[in-house]
Amino acid sequence: MNESGADVRWRIPLTWPVLLGVAWLVYEFTARPALGVLVLSLKFGWEDFLTAYWLRRIDPDAGRGKTCFLAYTAHGLFRAGLVACFLTGILEISMFPRELQRPGKPLPNEVVTPIVVALVTTGSTLLLAGLVGGLTLFYAMRYQVKVWVHSSSLRRARQTSDWSAVLRVPRRKNVAQAIFTIGLFLVGFPIGFSIWPLTGYFVACIFEIEQGLAMFLSIFPLLFIVPLACWPLLRRVIDGVKNATARSPEECWAQRAASSASITNAAWRW
Repeated sequence: MNESGADVRWRIPLTWPVLLGVAWLVYEFTARPALGVLVLSLKFGWEDFLTAYWLRRIDPDAGRGKTCFLAYTAHGLFRAGLVACFLTGILEISMFPRELQRPGKPLPNEVVTPIVVALVTTGSTLLLAGLVGGLTLFYAMRYQVKVWVHSSSLRRARQTSDWSAVLRVPRRKNVAQAIFTIGLFLVGFPIGFSIWPLTGYFVACIFEIEQGLAMFLSIFPLLFIVPLACWPLLRRVIDGVKNATARSPEECWAQRAASSASITNAAWRW
């Protein structure tokens, strides 16, 4: 019998009860349903976290190992954050249907506080995913690594010690470019939003107009003038995203793909 296959069969029935128990304990001790849902949503990114650690531990190329570790960590955080956003929305609506359906009355604190906590928690998770995605791009450019991200095939390779599952994945299945792009957006959007009031203040002082109109007019410099002024840097980032995205698994793990489709080295099993 394949020991790794037996381990997988044992892990699957045990993971959900344990996570449900931990989520319930978090909810009981904190009285924050959003935190309990966040713990539960980590299950949807857990396999990516395991794959990230596995690649970091076994890859003989240290630079590639660090880059792939960050890439799969970002992918897991994105998945966990999106699932947390979806589940918290359902949870809040289902817990307080009457309060949400009463028109003309302010929402009580028992409704507003969990919603705010859910939004802050989910937003923080997605922002962290964006930071890790941007850091992945930096490492890929630094170590000249082409990144390949496909969660299910790497999970099968990790569990069954069979690298052929990775090599059979179609080229269009790589989501590394999406991780880079969304990561840069999630990092750049808060920065642009934070400097928007400052830009509006300078516009109001220069043209001596009302603050509200100045805030509206300051959108155009942020959308057009700043990108044009920073075009060399943006061009380098765009080229970096293209160059850091692997067109096939072989481009990312050329040495492993060329040597053997079977992971015979014990260090590759985890």
